[in-house]
Amino acid sequence: MISIIVPAYNAEKYIERTIGSLLEQTYDDLEIVCVNDGSFDGTLELLKELSQRDKRIKILDKANEGVTKARRFGFEHSGGEFIGFVDSDDTVEPNMFERLINNAEKNNAEISHCGYDVIGLNGEKTYFYNSGKFAVQNKTDGLKSLIEGKIEPALCNKLYRRELLESFFHSGVMDYSIKINEDLLMNYYLFKNAEKTVFEDVCLYHYLKREGSASTSGISKNYIWDQINVKKIILEDSQGTDYVEAAKKAFILRLVHSYNSLIGVKDYDSDRREIRRMISDNKELINVLEDKYKTLAKMILNTPAIYHAVYKITSK
Repeated sequence: MISIIVPAYNAEKYIERTIGSLLEQTYDDLEIVCVNDGSFDGTLELLKELSQRDKRIKILDKANEGVTKARRFGFEHSGGEFIGFVDSDDTVEPNMFERLINNAEKNNAEISHCGYDVIGLNGEKTYFYNSGKFAVQNKTDGLKSLIEGKIEPALCNKLYRRELLESFFHSGVMDYSIKINEDLLMNYYLFKNAEKTVFEDVCLYHYLKREGSASTSGISKNYIWDQINVKKIILEDSQGTDYVEAAKKAFILRLVHSYNSLIGVKDYDSDRREIRRMISDNKELINVLEDKYKTLAKMILNTPAIYHAVYKITSK
């Protein structure tokens, strides 16, 4: 059986469409575990109505503690040998979970994942990547791909064997204070414990970008520092491994991107200065960057005033 866990927070505008796409799955041995994460709109009432229509829907209600704890709560009340996660405003293709579980079982993989597309605020669809390629990866190759950004860091286009999540949730390694990039950190630990993963690059998951979501909410302290801290945690954990070079590059590149995002942003001067200090403290990592970003990092350190002026002009 597959358990599909759907955390829901104030999702009454979207949740019925999401659940509808799960009820249409061609793989019918599944349960849909909906976790109401302290919603104060009509989400819980709507979920209860939906559960009366189909016995596969299971409703859980808890105080708001964030999406990672909601996923864990749903997992603890699930019974599937395989676990999937779907966000409460997204939809999936009818054959998504059948293809994922077939790929996992045929290749004896602990994680099976697919491509996805993003539906923008204007309705335009962007594909990631829909190449049709198929790949079976060992632990090192999977982790490299994840850290380098060649694999989508989200949980929602993936299917996990239960034992993998059981081990993760009981390990105590997850930092639940992280609200941005928490999926990447969670996947890092999961891929680290998976001997084999399988990827079919067809876009079966449809991600809706909407107003007020984390990806459209703009600059915040969490947006800046969570992304840096996740890459820092991964770098520190990667020491002595075959994928440490990928972790070094991801960390220093994250610092450059975060610095750039704060140029000209009011009230974040101290954060920008702190990031510049971190680039200086880790300047030995600059050499792992491609030439373009290597030049940018050196300009941030050596000629910040000129860099700011040039960046403001070229980024318009």
